[in-house]
Amino acid sequence: MSKFINSLNRIQSHKDKPEHSGIGPEGSTPSGAGPERSEGTVPKDNLSGNTIGPHGAQKLLGIVFTTCAILLLLNIAFFLLTKNYSERTNEALARLSAIEAALSKNAEDSDNTSLTLRQMKIDIDKLNAKISSLNSGYTELKESSQGQLFLIETLNKAKNTLFNRLNELELKLDQVKTINQAQSSKK
Repeated sequence: MSKFINSLNRIQSHKDKPEHSGIGPEGSTPSGAGPERSEGTVPKDNLSGNTIGPHGAQKLLGIVFTTCAILLLLNIAFFLLTKNYSERTNEALARLSAIEAALSKNAEDSDNTSLTLRQMKIDIDKLNAKISSLNSGYTELKESSQGQLFLIETLNKAKNTLFNRLNELELKLDQVKTINQAQSSKK
């Protein structure tokens, strides 16, 4: 880093001096141009070892300023991208929290529905038990009613038989009465 600063200092001090080729009458340079200059030498770039002239220094300064400007623009672009991504992230987090709330509500609703279904199953089981007992009662009633129907049919047959017998006896009684009247009138 100090070499870079020294190079910039040399460039700046070189700009302050009147322009010349950098080579004196015997190939020397003006004194006081920088700490690394000595009599009879040409200023050199500390990084590459190449000779630095006034145009080279301007190019180097241009490169440095251009690099700084590019870095500044990249930092601004990165900041804007980060801000944009941050906003998108916040929106996504808000959406995720809304989805999470909806999922928890659905889970609660599902639990409530599950409890309701369990209660309904219990109620249905109770109804099934009642229906089974009613079916068995109906079956018993049907069987007993069939027995009673058989008894009723038997009683109806007996009644009909008795009525027929009574009719026959009435006819015989009428015949006996007519015979008795006929015999009493003959006497």
